Amino acid sequence: MKEITITWVIIAVISLIVEIITPTFFAIWFSVAAIIALIFNFLEVSLPIQVVIFILTSLALILASEFILKRKFNLIKKPYKTNVESIIGKIGFVTKEVGDINHDGEVFIYGKYWTAISEDGKPIPVNKKVIVVRIEGVKLIVKEVEE
Repeated sequence: MKEITITWVIIAVISLIVEIITPTFFAIWFSVAAIIALIFNFLEVSLPIQVVIFILTSLALILASEFILKRKFNLIKKPYKTNVESIIGKIGFVTKEVGDINHDGEVFIYGKYWTAISEDGKPIPVNKKVIVVRIEGVKLIVKEVEE
C-alpha cells in the first residue's frame, strides 16, 4: 500500500505543477482526483476501486468545469482567430498591382507581404489602400478602400 500512496502523491504533485505552468485550468482536476483516491487508499480500499474513483472523479470534475465555466459564465463566447484570420478586415497597401485570379498582386499588411487578388477582379494600382475581405487558400481577397 505504501507504493500506491506515493504514486497518488506523485500524480497529484505533477498535475499541480502542470496546472501552474499551463493556463488551461485542466490538469488541476487530476490533482484533485489523485487526492481523493489517496484518501480512499488511507481507508484501505482496494487498488482497482481507487483507480476507478480516480478516473470517475477526473471525468466528473472536467465535465463540471466545462459546463460551469464555459456555459454558465460564458467565459468563451466565440473561437479565437488564428494569425491569418486576424487580418480579415485590416487595411494594407498594394505593393504590386492586384487584379483577378490570373493576375496575382501583392499587398503589405502588418509588416508582411501577401499574395492578393481583388474581390471584383478589377485592377487595383500600387500604393492604393485595400481592406482584406476574406482569405481563399493562401491568397488574400481584397477591395480598394474608398477615401
